[in-house]
Amino acid sequence: MESVLEMAVIGSGVGEVPMVHAAMVAVQVIVVGYNVITKLALNVGINQVAVYVFHDLIALSILAPIAFI
Repeated sequence: MESVLEMAVIGSGVGEVPMVHAAMVAVQVIVVGYNVITKLALNVGINQVAVYVFHDLIALSILAPIAFI
């Protein structure tokens, strides 16, 4: 009997597992970049509310088109 991991790897394509790892790394890089930019902006003196408003506007502009696919 095959294990769940073997079934998942066999059931999906050969190239899908490395793509999942690459996606996880990409998300972590984006999160780190956002945290660094936010820290620098707040240290310079930008209003905290403005930083989060821009954050929400950027998220909206990225996620809104995906919602209609």
